Amino acid sequence: MSTFLSLVAAGALATAQAQAPTVTPQLLPAQNADASNPAGQQQELLTLEEALKLAQEASLDLEVLRARAAQAETISARAWAQQLPQLSVGGSYTYNSASANFVQARQQAIRDVGAPQDPPGETLPGAPTPYVIVPFDFIELEIQKTHGLAGQAELRQVLFAPELWAAIRMAGLSEKVAELNIENARREVLFAVAQAFYGVATLQESVKVNEVLLEVARAHEKDAQIKVDTGVAPKLTLLRAQLDRSRAEQDVVRAQTALLSSRLGLATLLNRRPNFEVAQPPEPEVSTELERGEVVKLADEAILRRPDIEATRVQLQINETDRASAWAKYLPSLALNGRFMLSNAAGFTGRPDTWAVGVGLSWNLFDGGLREATIRESSAKLREARVLKEQAERRTRDEVYRARLDLESARANRLKAEDSARLARESAALAELQFKAGMATYIEASDANTVLTQAEIGLLTERLNEQLAALQLRKAAGLFAEGGSL
Repeated sequence: MSTFLSLVAAGALATAQAQAPTVTPQLLPAQNADASNPAGQQQELLTLEEALKLAQEASLDLEVLRARAAQAETISARAWAQQLPQLSVGGSYTYNSASANFVQARQQAIRDVGAPQDPPGETLPGAPTPYVIVPFDFIELEIQKTHGLAGQAELRQVLFAPELWAAIRMAGLSEKVAELNIENARREVLFAVAQAFYGVATLQESVKVNEVLLEVARAHEKDAQIKVDTGVAPKLTLLRAQLDRSRAEQDVVRAQTALLSSRLGLATLLNRRPNFEVAQPPEPEVSTELERGEVVKLADEAILRRPDIEATRVQLQINETDRASAWAKYLPSLALNGRFMLSNAAGFTGRPDTWAVGVGLSWNLFDGGLREATIRESSAKLREARVLKEQAERRTRDEVYRARLDLESARANRLKAEDSARLARESAALAELQFKAGMATYIEASDANTVLTQAEIGLLTERLNEQLAALQLRKAAGLFAEGGSL
């Protein structure tokens, strides 16, 4: 029995067993003080619904998932940022060692100077004339200031970029994959909480069963002491009774320790102190469709419902888009550019502000074979995604088939355990009466009680396995925590 309790404790922490059944009323005395609360202080009674709600609100694992969800929401925004207009502004201050001015005539006139002239020392083609060009209406342009101030604003808008369009689609699909993975992880966290809750409830019942068995062992020890003192039974009977009582005490300690450990594991998942008791959780609902429905149809529906399988389908679309993006690298890209500049030096234009608008075309005609390598790589990734999708669907079908078989097997074992427990109760009750009447030895009564102990613990185990199998079937079918419900 101690081995069973150790296994149940390990299962409560590692696999968090399913709901424990109600212990046989004949074995339960009045309510005892809680094993983890020796002082008898009142503790909070936690239901399964409250535990799942608390996990949604306070679980650190789910808080991490919420943070990841917030990160996933930015994937598409970053991709669209490349397609939307890009506007930037800037300014500068420059100290120059000297200022520079430039004098320029605004107008020119032709005048007769009286005599034909050639520039000194120059011989020009044609004949000399008395007409010359005379500049007038001079202005002074400031080319450079000692304290130079300048500012500019630049606008860029992509007009045609097929590669960018593919990247935007991939970003949207990647965001969806992240959301599906987060939803799948959320279900896993809640499934772990539910399993841990069932484990604690089961161990609470195990403690009660062992405490009752301890009281029975103590009563046997008193009866044996009386029989030995009166000379009705040999001293070996008392020694055997004392040994049974010592083992029962040891089993109670083991059960209490396992309960404390399991409760601590549940408290860690809920991010709270382990100062609570758990109420008996309801049995996981297993509809007729899950129990008797066509298993092929159930597996097909599971593939459509489960977020982890949906994530593989979306990932396949991502890889298809990635290959299209690789082909899009052969196409040109077109962008519109606009720029406005302002300076405290007028420059040659005589205005402090200038602007320009243009269109830029970029077309990579040869990149050394990089695009071809990218296409081969994306094609290989696409084949991998197709295989992973098919593998995930086959694994899901296998999980549904196995869960159905496990549930049927667990149900059959539970029915057998109920028969064994019923017979063990009758046998133990008869042996107890015969022992008290002196018609049976203590060894016979002890053996009957040992068989009863094994039968009751076995019944707890088989009922527990049946509930766990029902939970696992709901999870494999994609129904667990769907829409936030158990």
